[in-house]
Amino acid sequence: MKKNSSSFVRESGMYIGPSPQLCMREFIITKSFSSNLKAFASKASLDMFKHFKGLSPQQQNFFRAKELQNQSKGLPLLVSKRVHELGLGDTKYMKIYKCLPSPESRDRLYDKVDNSIFTVVYKRTFPSYIRFSLKFDNSTEIIMILHSRFPIADIAVGDKRYRFVRDRSYFMSTGYFMSDLYLLPPDKVSLTDDLTSDKKVNKRNKLLGNSIKNVLAPVSFKSTTEFTSQFECGKFVNDHSPRFGNDHKNSSFSVLSTDCDFDSNNAVRFEDIVLICACMILTNHDIDERRRRHQ
Repeated sequence: MKKNSSSFVRESGMYIGPSPQLCMREFIITKSFSSNLKAFASKASLDMFKHFKGLSPQQQNFFRAKELQNQSKGLPLLVSKRVHELGLGDTKYMKIYKCLPSPESRDRLYDKVDNSIFTVVYKRTFPSYIRFSLKFDNSTEIIMILHSRFPIADIAVGDKRYRFVRDRSYFMSTGYFMSDLYLLPPDKVSLTDDLTSDKKVNKRNKLLGNSIKNVLAPVSFKSTTEFTSQFECGKFVNDHSPRFGNDHKNSSFSVLSTDCDFDSNNAVRFEDIVLICACMILTNHDIDERRRRHQ
């Protein structure tokens, strides 16, 4: 879903626009035989990556492929690896790597040795919510809170607070989740508001609810409108279907962005990269939940 010159922000059930400074860009997340995920800046970037795989310096298209990859096109944006760590408290859940070009290596294309750690994700389960902590090398930490019963996941990136709201009808028909992404205005409470010094949800947060009910009651999809805002800015769709082979499309994430060079990793804002990380976390959580339901 790409709109170069006209993009839309949904407000009170209606779209307003066009807005020439924004565009809707779609990122693609793929899954391999393992639980590893790859995120691409666009469908075209994924297609280029598949086409470039296996090219050798002796082939005619190699140098054109190398030129594009040096521009950060035709290679993954992010790669995630699931970590299965046991223990109480915070446990390591995922490692997410940023994929970099290698212009100094003239005789080869992108390889996993070019990956550089971007963030390590830790998970901790509480009675009413799951906390995912994204820890970066520069001591930055970003928190995402997934409610145990309500269909919401909240994350704050800088001074912006975002909320993923899961769609019940999509889940009932597919068994997978689709979420709309909202930018929360100041008057909307977020699960990430006023976290305690040890990064727990404040007990006074009215979204927290009753911990016993949150544990015993099933996930509630009632009155999801109370969780939304008038500013819808994206959509995360898990359209996974069984396929064989590596790097098949597992999900897509569309978001309004000021960067409209769709195919280049260099044109993706840090804020959008963090939201893609959130989608990768939600994808793995979805996989975990499906396995648990089928045990």
